[in-house]
Amino acid sequence: IIKAGDMLEFFSGGLYRVTIHRYVVQPPEDHWQRQCKVRLGILYFCKPDDSTKLLPLVDNPINPR
Repeated sequence: IIKAGDMLEFFSGGLYRVTIHRYVVQPPEDHWQRQCKVRLGILYFCKPDDSTKLLPLVDNPINPR
Protein backbone atom coordinates (compact mmCIF):
# COMPACT_ATOMS: atom_id res chain seq x y z
CA ILE A 1 0.00 0.00 0.00
CA ILE A 2 1.38 3.38 -0.99
CA LYS A 3 -0.34 6.44 0.39
CA ALA A 4 -1.00 9.50 -1.75
CA GLY A 5 1.13 11.64 0.57
CA ASP A 6 4.11 9.33 0.11
CA MET A 7 3.76 9.52 -3.66
CA LEU A 8 3.42 13.32 -3.59
CA GLU A 9 6.64 13.57 -1.58
CA PHE A 10 8.38 11.19 -4.00
CA PHE A 11 7.18 12.89 -7.19
CA SER A 12 7.96 16.38 -5.82
CA GLY A 13 11.53 15.36 -4.99
CA GLY A 14 10.89 16.11 -1.32
CA LEU A 15 9.39 19.59 -1.81
CA TYR A 16 6.18 18.38 -0.15
CA ARG A 17 6.75 16.32 2.99
CA VAL A 18 4.48 13.49 4.07
CA THR A 19 2.77 13.76 7.46
CA ILE A 20 3.06 10.86 9.86
CA HIS A 21 -0.46 9.85 10.83
CA ARG A 22 -1.22 8.25 14.16
CA TYR A 23 -4.49 7.02 15.57
CA VAL A 24 -5.21 7.19 19.30
CA VAL A 25 -7.91 4.90 20.70
CA GLN A 26 -10.43 6.80 22.83
CA PRO A 27 -11.28 5.51 26.32
CA PRO A 28 -14.49 3.39 26.58
CA GLU A 29 -16.45 6.13 28.41
CA ASP A 30 -16.09 8.29 25.29
CA HIS A 31 -17.73 5.60 23.10
CA TRP A 32 -20.90 7.60 22.26
CA GLN A 33 -18.97 10.73 21.21
CA ARG A 34 -16.63 8.61 19.10
CA GLN A 35 -19.53 7.12 17.13
CA CYS A 36 -20.93 10.60 16.33
CA LYS A 37 -17.81 11.68 14.43
CA VAL A 38 -17.97 11.37 10.66
CA ARG A 39 -14.90 9.97 8.91
CA LEU A 40 -14.17 9.89 5.22
CA GLY A 41 -11.63 7.75 3.41
CA ILE A 42 -10.81 8.06 -0.27
CA LEU A 43 -9.17 5.02 -1.83
CA TYR A 44 -7.77 4.41 -5.28
CA PHE A 45 -6.36 1.07 -6.35
CA CYS A 46 -3.97 0.72 -9.25
CA LYS A 47 -1.83 -2.18 -10.44
CA PRO A 48 0.80 -1.01 -12.91
CA ASP A 49 2.93 -3.50 -14.83
CA ASP A 50 5.81 -4.96 -12.84
CA SER A 51 8.25 -3.26 -15.23
CA THR A 52 6.81 0.24 -14.54
CA LYS A 53 9.42 2.57 -13.02
CA LEU A 54 8.38 5.48 -10.82
CA LEU A 55 10.64 8.52 -11.04
CA PRO A 56 10.42 11.99 -9.47
CA LEU A 57 8.98 14.63 -11.77
CA VAL A 58 11.27 17.08 -13.58
CA ASP A 59 13.66 18.88 -11.23
CA ASN A 60 12.40 22.21 -9.99
CA PRO A 61 14.99 25.05 -9.75
CA ILE A 62 13.37 26.11 -6.46
CA ASN A 63 13.95 22.64 -4.98
CA PRO A 64 16.98 21.02 -6.62
CA ARG A 65 17.71 17.47 -5.57
